[in-house]
Formats: sequence, structure tokens, C-alpha cells
Amino acid sequence: MSAPRMTLAEREAIRQRADKATKGPWDQGNAPDLKHAVFNISVVDGLADRVIAQGCSDVDGDFIAHVRSDVPALLAEVERLTTAIEDALTYHQTTHIHAVLRAALPAAEEG
Repeated sequence: MSAPRMTLAEREAIRQRADKATKGPWDQGNAPDLKHAVFNISVVDGLADRVIAQGCSDVDGDFIAHVRSDVPALLAEVERLTTAIEDALTYHQTTHIHAVLRAALPAAEEG
């Protein structure tokens, strides 16, 4: 079963959240003063790095650090694919209409 189609309003809400988030790039690094595998997600803010998230695994840290660039990229790809589908549907409808008109034209000329 496929997931329900995301609406334009839902995509716009995601885009607004991404636009409001701390600007990137975000960077993942281990906190050197902790004994456990802890990551910090930081962004350069002025002269120092500012930690914006912390967690407990490198894979989670890597995922979170990439969200800042991945979400806008995914939104752009969704927009590109949506436009391509709309263009293909318009082309198909136009082509179908032309085929129907061409098929009807000889009949109209005979009458």
C-alpha cells in the first residue's frame, strides 16, 4: 500500500521549518571530554562552534548533521518530479486531444 500523497501545504510547511532552522553547514564531531560515544552537531556561529544537538551514536549524529542539507535537496527533488509529472500529464492530455481531433477531422470533412 502506498503512502498518501503529500500536499503542497505539507511540503511548504516542511520548507518553512527548514528555512527557519539554523543555517548550515552543520558538522558532526565527538565531544572530546566525554567517555561515551557522544556526538555534537554544531554550526559555526561567529568565531566559535555552537552546539545545536547532542546524541549518543555516530550514525544518529551523521544523520542529523546531514538533515540541514538533505531536507532542502529532497524538497527540490520533489518539486522537480512534481513539475515533470504535471508536464507529462499536460503533454499526454494535449497529445490525446490532438489525436481525437485528427481522427474526427476526416469524418467532419466527409459530412
